[in-house]
Amino acid sequence: MSLRSSRAENPVAIGITVFAAAMLLLLGGSQFFLGLAGVINDEVFAKVGGYVFRFDATVWGWIHMILGVVFIFVGWFVLRGAAWAIWTAIGLAVLNGVLNFMWLPSQPFWAIALIAIDVIVIWALATTGQSAAVRS
Repeated sequence: MSLRSSRAENPVAIGITVFAAAMLLLLGGSQFFLGLAGVINDEVFAKVGGYVFRFDATVWGWIHMILGVVFIFVGWFVLRGAAWAIWTAIGLAVLNGVLNFMWLPSQPFWAIALIAIDVIVIWALATTGQSAAVRS
């Protein structure tokens, strides 16, 4: 099955894949700028004591900035239809959901919003079906 024939046969899968790629780009941008805010100013994030996953705000900032850049990179390749990018994006969204869970005490609203976007991205990429997975 070629790339063009799979696109012609399943427009819903293509629409869902484009939606997931756009969400990855949105998630990557928000992660990057959120991390940048944490790196520039430690006081942006709440200081929570006694939590198991306690990191310095600057560390969380760098984690979010790196994830943001990786999400933008992978999101671009999901838009291009690379099969490796679809599976990588699902794995990154799972990893990002876990990291945002760990970040929950610092910024509960943002962490929950980003976890929700991760779930949407996983769902969207997982429901694209075989036609999206065979693209390369």
